[in-house]
Amino acid sequence: MGRPTKRAALRSHPYCKPLRSSIDNHIRLRQLLDHNDFTESTALVTISFLEVTQAALLTSLPGIIASVIESRVDHMKSTLISRLYLSDDPAEISVIENFLKFLELRPFKLRIWRLIPVDVSLPAGILSLGTTYLIVLVQLYHLFV
Repeated sequence: MGRPTKRAALRSHPYCKPLRSSIDNHIRLRQLLDHNDFTESTALVTISFLEVTQAALLTSLPGIIASVIESRVDHMKSTLISRLYLSDDPAEISVIENFLKFLELRPFKLRIWRLIPVDVSLPAGILSLGTTYLIVLVQLYHLFV
């Protein structure tokens, strides 16, 4: 067999799989709603609710995962500190002290462009930003109409 084609390479890309899965789920839901006796408005409300839920999860997950990782790093620090006080081996004490100094100098802080912190408050910040710009757009719309 020869080299994979560009289309096969794109299909196997890791970012394509969730998108393809989301589209397939949307199509299956649409077919399910079409076969049942739902009204069009009920189907649209259901699909809109699922899309909003997916968007909320996609914006929330990076902050949640960053917070979980940060708590695990704090747990590692406390474990190392307790191990530091219980250890009698000078080599182990030196390694633990060096690692704790490294963690102190390079704390786990995930940021976008070194400006926006990625933590649990990220979804609230995105919602606040969107609301602010929506208000500005409404005010500008009334100004020019």
